[in-house]
Amino acid sequence: MNKKGIIRTIKRITIWTIVSLLVQLVVLSYFNYLYLPNKNKVNIVVVNPQEAAGSRQARIPADAENIKVSYNGKYAAYLHKNELCLIETKGSRIIKSFPSDGKVLSYYMWLPDRNIIIYSMGTWKEEGSVIEVNTYDADGDILRDYPELEVREIKSEVLEIALSPLTNIVYIKVGNNSKSSIYKFDIMDNLSFIMDVDFSTRIKKALYSDTLILQHRDLSLYIWDGGKLYPLNSPAEGKSIMLGLDGEDNIYLGEMNQEGKIFRIFAGKVDQEGVDSWNKIELLSQADADKIIISKHGEIYILDDKESPLKSIIKKNEHTIFNLTKKIKRAYKGDFIELIDWHIVSRKDRYLFIEEII
Repeated sequence: MNKKGIIRTIKRITIWTIVSLLVQLVVLSYFNYLYLPNKNKVNIVVVNPQEAAGSRQARIPADAENIKVSYNGKYAAYLHKNELCLIETKGSRIIKSFPSDGKVLSYYMWLPDRNIIIYSMGTWKEEGSVIEVNTYDADGDILRDYPELEVREIKSEVLEIALSPLTNIVYIKVGNNSKSSIYKFDIMDNLSFIMDVDFSTRIKKALYSDTLILQHRDLSLYIWDGGKLYPLNSPAEGKSIMLGLDGEDNIYLGEMNQEGKIFRIFAGKVDQEGVDSWNKIELLSQADADKIIISKHGEIYILDDKESPLKSIIKKNEHTIFNLTKKIKRAYKGDFIELIDWHIVSRKDRYLFIEEII
């Protein structure tokens, strides 16, 4: 090929290259600026979780027992005629029931951040007990079961469950009046024995780690870090009792006086070796431990505190809850059941009340 032929070939290649690039640019521009934006329009709705349920009331049977409400107030559960019943609090419609079918329904609780219930049923035999642990997702209508646990002790049942939905680790305390043990389901649902404990031992689970806090009958405190058990030294000078954990894994201990009343509260991290930096909170008046509630937001509530500085404005026969952190009092109807998120749950006659206390 001569020199002129080579030049013509180069020009031809250059022209086709430019044309090809222009065609690709036009096609890509069409898809990017015209087709795809119109094809994939998305309507975004922002929902405030605090307003998802709001204040409401639900109708329940007069003989319903052991009532518990999901974290956002959307569902409630109760025991009725040997059945675990789940209802929507808006409309009071039963959405699911779990009959005992001759088994022992011993324990259930809602997860702290989602509408999932975890419950246990047991079968008592002459040679021991068979323990079942299941979960039910009320939003998705999904039932899930853990591996069965067989123990030699007769009439054993699940006495307490402590879990973290963030780590997917579940601890269960199983036993009877003579012997109790703690078992663990890991993230793969593998079951393992942890330790034997006293029947009265209380357990709490940290959210962000495989940490279990235990308090024995003598009020001694221990931490199980997933591999070993070691004592937790209380910053209190006298005896202290575990009041609860908040959503940041701070443990709250109530210091007791000689009458067994709480007059001071300490709060600190469960994995903290020292206790010098724990927060010390002086109560305005002494209170029973079972009247003190720790919210997941780290706020301290005192239930029906007739001895509070606000006692002068508490009406006769009025039920109140006092926010010690914000110094705010709220009245509620009927009998107190529990505190969930920013709502107080109470019961009066055949009605369940879920009221905002923000």
